[in-house]
This record gives sequence, structure tokens and C-alpha cells, in this order.
Amino acid sequence: MDELSRSLTYLGDAKEPLLQSLSLPIDEKIAILDESKLSRAQLLSRFPFLRQDPLIGNGFVFPSSAHLGKTLSYFAGAISIQDPSSALPVHFLDVKPGELVLDCCAAPGGKTIQAALAGPALVLANDLSYPRSLELSSNLERMGLANVEVISKNLMAYAPDLAETFDKIILDAPCSGQAMFRKNALARSDWSPNKVQACAAIQKELLEGAATMLRKGGRMVYSTCSFTYEEDVGMILDFLSRHPDFTPVPLQDDPRFFHLPALKEAIYLLPCFYPGEGQFLCLLEKQGEGRPRFPKRGGEMRFNRQLAPYGLGGCSAEQFGGCVYALPVPGFRFASGIIKYGLQALSLPRYEPCHNLRALLPGFELSQEEAIAYLSGAQLARVAPSGFLSLRYANLPLGLGKAVQGQIKNRLPKGLRRKFDPADLI
Repeated sequence: MDELSRSLTYLGDAKEPLLQSLSLPIDEKIAILDESKLSRAQLLSRFPFLRQDPLIGNGFVFPSSAHLGKTLSYFAGAISIQDPSSALPVHFLDVKPGELVLDCCAAPGGKTIQAALAGPALVLANDLSYPRSLELSSNLERMGLANVEVISKNLMAYAPDLAETFDKIILDAPCSGQAMFRKNALARSDWSPNKVQACAAIQKELLEGAATMLRKGGRMVYSTCSFTYEEDVGMILDFLSRHPDFTPVPLQDDPRFFHLPALKEAIYLLPCFYPGEGQFLCLLEKQGEGRPRFPKRGGEMRFNRQLAPYGLGGCSAEQFGGCVYALPVPGFRFASGIIKYGLQALSLPRYEPCHNLRALLPGFELSQEEAIAYLSGAQLARVAPSGFLSLRYANLPLGLGKAVQGQIKNRLPKGLRRKFDPADLI
């Protein structure tokens, strides 16, 4: 900790309260609401202890002890849970409907989900780690989001081919991770000045690639969960010295934000001042005017007839393995490394609907007892309209069932089955 204390000297009077706060427990989280599944009034009626975040319109702060991740609202994808400070970068990026967005280091997916809920045409979410990309894909499937393509590649190698492509870029860069000290003992023991330097080298490379891929007039948010000068303010100042076509964007200020005079536009979210683990962020704009470069539509319309009954007939569709995937717009086609291409829609060879279509099929409401049985993997003895149904409880889509001769066969993926207590069915 002595080395860390010396490395934070530039924070001045904020250093000591920051060091003290790194040993305190994390006491708050933020729930990001998908308002297509629940209204704000419905959310607050289910969880009256939630507090509206003063900055994030669809964000609601709650005590970590509330364990919203165990509830049905989380399971059904009505909410995504993040650290409060990690939600600020995407908030300030201000993603708009119809935009083309890149999330460079996306796993486990909180920022990707937050961006996708803002209604962009497409989010390309990449993570170099294949296992972490699978975790990202799983989180997106839980939310049922159709407008995200997930890949696992060294995307910086493709930066020249993707030059001036994206309207908005999220770069939550790998870092030395002082903000992780409170929840991860390994992060504390693994920290060293050498790790700071190693991370700074990676961050510099990622910033260069992101700068190439951002269109003229586009914006990029750079963030870390680090508090060191070399990875944060120093990194941005170095980048700006080499890229006169980029300027830092002043942001709405808040008494809980900490700034350094060397780069007043950048924000430190220190856990001694702002709820959460902590974050550094800076919003950058590329000067000039340009348009995003959406992928061109190819021969991917061959599944139109099979997708049309679910309202997906106009989507861009691709086959990966034994499934048909669908995106509302054409996605990026790489020779390898594509993990998820929008919604996993149909299973082959029978073109049967997958779990991700649960919100697009006719709904069938279950009793509390039936919902608990279904979620644990049981078949249901219930007369229902024949065929595939979206089984719901409290109007939340749980998953698919197939009604046959007085029974509803359970089509909930085995990896999602679990036992719910009645108290968690909210």
C-alpha cells in the first residue's frame, strides 16, 4: 500500500480519504431498467427501496444487501445490475437511436447492455478473452437484446479496415484496478507500479485503434477502474498531444466528482465521494464531419420465411452451428470469432423458436406455484393453446413452453433452471 500511496500523491487532499475508503465494504449498486419490460412505476412498486439516480434516467440505486440479482425481474431481463460509478461513462456518451456503437472491451457486459437499451441500430461488443465473451453473451441473452453482435478478437488488428466506422465508442480499458481492491483481495495483492506501466502500454494501443475506428464528429468515452495518473489523466494528455483532431468534452458537473487541474474535463469517481467502487472517465470528440459505415446487406435474407411469424422477417440472419441468429440491421462478418449475432432465434433443423424469442410469442400467464415449478425444470399439467408459448408470471416473460395434449412441455434451457423462493418472484 506504500507504493500505491506514493502513486496517488497527485490526488492531493483526496488521497487519504480515498485510501481509507478502499478498505470499506461496497454498500450500493445501480439497477438499469429496460422500460420495454417494466415501467418505472411497476419497478418501484416491486422494489420501493429503490432511489432514482440523479443523473441516469433509467438508473435506480439500491443497497447491495438487497440482492436484486436473485429476483425474477433480474432473471427475466427487466433490469441489469452494475456498480454505480461504472454506469457513468455510457451515460455521458449519450448513445442515440440508430447509431453504430463499438464497445471495445465489453465483458461482462454492463456497459454494453446500458448502451443497447438506448436504442442504437447496432452495438458491436468485443472482448479479447473468449470465456469472458461467452459471459457477455449470456448476460445479453438474459436481457433478450436483439441489437448486439458479440465477437472475440484482437479488434485493434482490424482498426485500419474499420477506419472511421462508428458513431460512438466505449473504451473501458484493462487497468491496474485500484477500484477493485474492495471486492477482490487478489486485485490488491497483484497491484504494483510495474503492472501500472504494463497496463498503460495496452491502454495506449487501444486508444490508438479506437481513434482510427471513430468517425469524424463521433465521440469516444475512455474509462478505467484505476486511480493512477499514468493510466488516466496522463494517458489522455499524451493521447491529445498526438491527436490534435480530438478534444475533451466538458461534462455536466456534480459536487461528487473529482477533477485534476491538468485536465478539468475528465472525472474521477472516487469511492470516498461517489457511491460505488470508483472510475475514471473522459469523453473525447473527433473533429470534423463524417457518417458511420454500416455493413452492407448481403445474401442473409434466406431465413425470412421462417423468421416472419416472430416479426423478424426483415432482419439480417445468419446460421451459426445449429441455430439461426437475427439482427435488425446487417452486422459485421468476420471469418471467425463471432459469438452472438443478435438474437439466437431458431434451432435447426426444425426451425423451432429459441429462448430468446420468449417476448415475441403469445403470452400465457402462470400461477405462482406453476412459475416456481416451471423455473425448476418441471413440465406443467395445464390446458393451453397448442404450440409454443411465452410463459409469464406477473407479466414477465420467463421462457418458452410447448403445449401438447393438456401438458406444457418445459423448454427453459437447462442452464437457466433454478429453484425460486416465492419471495423472490418479484
